Amino acid sequence: MRAPFLIFVFLLCGAFSAFSSDALRIATYNLCNLAVYEAKYGGKEDYIPFAFHCLLKRGLAKDARALLDSAAGKEVRDLITYMMMQKEVSFEVEKPGKSLKLKSFLWLSPSELEKRLKDKPLHVKKSVLSYLASYYFYTQKYSRFRELVRHFKPFISRKRLLKFEALFYYRTGDYRRSFSVLKRLNDNFSYYWRYRLSRVLGISPEVYEEKLYESKKFDFYKILFLWEKGVYRRGDLGVNGEPSSYLCRLVKYAQSLGMDGVSLDVLKECRLRDSYWFGVIPELDNPSYAIRLLYADRVLAFDSKLPFLYPEVYSGTVKAASWAYGVDDELVYAVMRQESLFDRFSVSRSNALGLMQILPSTGRWLAEDKMGELFFKNKLFYPFYSIKYGVWYLSYLKKTLPDFLAVAAYNSGPNAVRRWLNANKWVSHISEFVEFYPRAETRTYVKRVFSNLYFYRLLSANPSGN
Repeated sequence: MRAPFLIFVFLLCGAFSAFSSDALRIATYNLCNLAVYEAKYGGKEDYIPFAFHCLLKRGLAKDARALLDSAAGKEVRDLITYMMMQKEVSFEVEKPGKSLKLKSFLWLSPSELEKRLKDKPLHVKKSVLSYLASYYFYTQKYSRFRELVRHFKPFISRKRLLKFEALFYYRTGDYRRSFSVLKRLNDNFSYYWRYRLSRVLGISPEVYEEKLYESKKFDFYKILFLWEKGVYRRGDLGVNGEPSSYLCRLVKYAQSLGMDGVSLDVLKECRLRDSYWFGVIPELDNPSYAIRLLYADRVLAFDSKLPFLYPEVYSGTVKAASWAYGVDDELVYAVMRQESLFDRFSVSRSNALGLMQILPSTGRWLAEDKMGELFFKNKLFYPFYSIKYGVWYLSYLKKTLPDFLAVAAYNSGPNAVRRWLNANKWVSHISEFVEFYPRAETRTYVKRVFSNLYFYRLLSANPSGN
């Protein structure tokens, strides 16, 4: 018992002595900032993967690339494993928009566009044309979209074009042509939409149901299909055993003192010493980094990791707020997981704060105008207030919008969602929203939140949310 405690004290003292006063403040308030600081200046190579992700999340692609270059020959294997888990991260130092003013291309004729792109590298040309194709499609400028495709089809992804073409025919009510185009794709997106269209066209959907059931890729489209079919098969989820190392318990103790940064060192030691290290995740106040490490684990099966990838943190506060404001607690966890991955000190590029990623302006409106409370910015770092405000806001959105649109409004803003819906009154299903809403971040956000919600209901065996 004495040795692990001394190790913890040593790590604690070492961390405090190594930091300047500024670094100590960063360590106290922000896990992400601590990882970046330690990776750059503290010589802690094992922090590089998380720091790399933090920089990319903030849009600091050049800094992330510099950090990646500095990691050559150090922890490269861990970095690659980590980035394989974070599939959405782009390795490009600059997107086309940073080097080219993409808006200047929007209204060029195909011949003028060809002249402008003539001397550009192939990857830049493909990026610009893909951007234009997406822009024309999602802003419903279909004549411009088809004109672009006719002239530059070889430079645009075949899979993307087929997807857009199928959705275009669906949007215009030509379901047979949409179904015909989908036959040229073999992925869950294609199987799900063929499953939907087959029922409209009077075709047996059994083939596509079987394809989705058998698909090994557990993406949004398979989850949406299982949701619609009411399939919540628990099976054998989780693994038996719990961490025995005293260091694993010290991770929880460090976080209970608000020292999330220090807990990273202890978690690293816990992971090395105990094969059931991930058993500590449900007990942590800030399981964000531990969940990232578990994602990168290639030994455990996904079903075994599932209960630890989707923990119910601050369950007492969540249940109380859910009951008070009439929101399913599984939906709260699903939103919280996507917003911050349970990092209570999370700060986004748009300056949204805390577990539920609330903007200070929204927090002030909620606290002062709706709840009659005093407001100060740091309140949003306290889980009690972040959850309270976030759940109230979800409840407020759900009063006038169905669940999937309330989730979209939480991310994109209710005014933007309502404006788009007023112009697209034909949209009535989540599958239509995530394919046609113009803002890519919100489309992805809704897909991930509802995937999270499926897994939380799977784990709680509560499909109805009651």
